[in-house]
Amino acid sequence: TAPVIAGSYVVTATSVEDPSASASAAVLVEVVSVSVEPSSASVYAGETVELTASVSGTDNEAVTWSATCGSVSGSGSTVTFEAPSFAGSCTVTSTSVADGRRSASVVVEVLGERPRVVSVTIVEGDQSLVVGGDPVQLSADVVVEGGASDAVTWSSSDERVVTVSAGGEIAAITEGTAVVTATSVSDPAYADSIAVDVRFGIFDEGDFLTYST
Repeated sequence: TAPVIAGSYVVTATSVEDPSASASAAVLVEVVSVSVEPSSASVYAGETVELTASVSGTDNEAVTWSATCGSVSGSGSTVTFEAPSFAGSCTVTSTSVADGRRSASVVVEVLGERPRVVSVTIVEGDQSLVVGGDPVQLSADVVVEGGASDAVTWSSSDERVVTVSAGGEIAAITEGTAVVTATSVSDPAYADSIAVDVRFGIFDEGDFLTYST
């Protein structure tokens, strides 16, 4: 059995019948070592990360893989680790086939569910406003998962017709049509829009009727 410390050793065979008869040979011992890259990793639940093992000190570079949670797919020096559906820490270990005493491990932090936006809906729908009339407060229903922000930004396609505040309040400026949009801050790919139609109107002010312009 080779020693656990690398180095050059002399092995001698001596005759039992004639102890004066012997022969020696020099043996170079290289200790097997294993490393895994990356040395640490973080992934969201259910997502994957590629791991690669390197073996030195032997011509046999084969390894086996194991994990305390999640799963390992593939074989050889490079495999894919898939995180479980829950948050926590998984230890993935690569063990040398040449020397089962030699292994290396990486701790993969599973961050839980990836934050994501599911949908954005402007609750009030299309609007009809009158120039000079009261502003209208809009609200956005944002469905999220994994702790994503439900904040939105508001915009108007034509602020000469309709303005919109940062909080979603719209006001008529002049006759025309504009599109007001609520866009997710977490994921701008998710948004909703409504049409706002603005017309001049007549207002009853006691003894007088006023036509908005």
